[in-house]
This record gives sequence, structure tokens and C-alpha cells, in this order.
Amino acid sequence: MAKSRKSKKSTKQRKAEQAARAASGATRRSFMAYLPYILGGVVLAAGLGFWGVQSVQAHFAEQDTSIVGQGTPTIVQVHDVTCSSCVNLQRETRAALAALDEGEIHYRVANLTTEEGLAFASKYGASYTTLLLFDGDGTLSRRITGETPRSRLREVFLAHVSGDSE
Repeated sequence: MAKSRKSKKSTKQRKAEQAARAASGATRRSFMAYLPYILGGVVLAAGLGFWGVQSVQAHFAEQDTSIVGQGTPTIVQVHDVTCSSCVNLQRETRAALAALDEGEIHYRVANLTTEEGLAFASKYGASYTTLLLFDGDGTLSRRITGETPRSRLREVFLAHVSGDSE
């Protein structure tokens, strides 16, 4: 009989411990209930980190104007992030470039807020809201100034890639 009494005591203790854990919220069941949210958060954080790294790398690559004259026609936008006309031209330019095959033409940005961008713009006498179109040899073949609709830019870019002059 002493054995059963001891057994009842341990059952009571177990129940008391379970009740204490349930009150504190530290049960395995409560952890398992949150597991999908935890895993989702980890996946989301990893995705955002990957996107952020890719975005920063693309941003720096886009500002590398040394690619001009290396065999592929290149468009360089003289740009200032605080200039609304520049931002509009950049949006229209990117939309127009979407019609071309990747690798047919390079797109670069000479950012006027950096020394390199300002030096590049000065070298070609360019200012805000300007696109400079270079052939594969690095010769400036055309200059577009001001906000221009994507339909017109698309025509100009296609002609530039094919070597036609308008």
C-alpha cells in the first residue's frame, strides 16, 4: 500500500509541475504552436537579407561607368536622386530598356552626388536629366535631355543598338 501512496504522490507532483508549466506558457505544445510563425519569420528575414544584398550590389554595379567603350553600346544617365525630373527619366528609361534583350545594351548612372559621377558628367558637358548614348567603342553618339516618354526612348534605344542614327 505504501507503494501506491508513493505513486499517487508522484502523480500529484507531475500534475502540479504540468500546471505550473502551463501557467508560465513554457510547454512543448505552446512552442510547437508558434513554430510555423518562427520558421516563417526566419525565411522572411533571410529573403529580405538576400534581396538587400542583391539590391546594393546592383546599385554599385550600375554606377560603374568604366564599362563605356568595352564593346557593348551603353546608356549613361546623368542623375541626381533629389531631382524629380531625373527620377522620372530614370523610371521611363528602365521601362524602355525592358523591351530590349539583356546584354544588348548596358545602362549606367553617373550620380551627381558622387565625385566619380560628377567627373563623368563634367567630361561630357552633361547636367541633370540627361541620357548619354555611347556606341561599343565609347564614342558619344547621342544626347537626350529632359523628361522623355518610354515609347520614344524605346525607339531611340532600338535604333542605337542596331547602329542606326536618327
